[in-house]
Amino acid sequence: MTIQSEELTSELALSKQHSENETAQNSQPENLTSVLDQMLEGTEGDEVSLESLMHVFQSRVYGPLMLIPALLASAPTGAIPGVAILSGLILASLSLQLLFFQEHPWLPARLLKFQFPRKKLVSTVEYLRPFTRKTDRYLKPRLVFLVQPPFLQVAAAICLIHSLLMFPLALLPFAVLLPGLSIVIISLGLTSRDGFLMLIGLMFSVGVFFITGYIYFA
Repeated sequence: MTIQSEELTSELALSKQHSENETAQNSQPENLTSVLDQMLEGTEGDEVSLESLMHVFQSRVYGPLMLIPALLASAPTGAIPGVAILSGLILASLSLQLLFFQEHPWLPARLLKFQFPRKKLVSTVEYLRPFTRKTDRYLKPRLVFLVQPPFLQVAAAICLIHSLLMFPLALLPFAVLLPGLSIVIISLGLTSRDGFLMLIGLMFSVGVFFITGYIYFA
């Protein structure tokens, strides 16, 4: 009787784990609009923390996790004091882990406690949604080898450099838009497994390097 009970408990546990895995896979965002929608659906209250946004995507994949802070930095929310710096810290940490083949990303809890008004997030999502719907029409899995090693590590290195650029650029109004947008394109390519979009992001990054250099050294 005891053995049968243990077997039944084991089967129930395996069934529950399988169900949770299926749910995580089904909720995996495949385009930019779904990322924005899940950011709103997964948060509530007057204040939104970076931790609550990151927990929206519990599948532990780098694409959406990098996309969230990159969007926050390049969207109007980037004008909120502290958002650009914290986004840069998070992106630098994720990029470094991806660069060195860390399977599951990790972030320090202190960074994730930062909060900002949820109404700012809602207004930003509503502002971006018409553009993202048009963009999503062109997203699809293609040139998949470009979102795999070693090209994946090249993209991670570029994202790391862009995230570090956010620290000095945060001193200038909306200057983090360009490196943030570059990481948005690359992380969206990772999310949708679109190697062509990844290639566009890498080429755009070259332009960002030149523009950033001109801003500081011209």
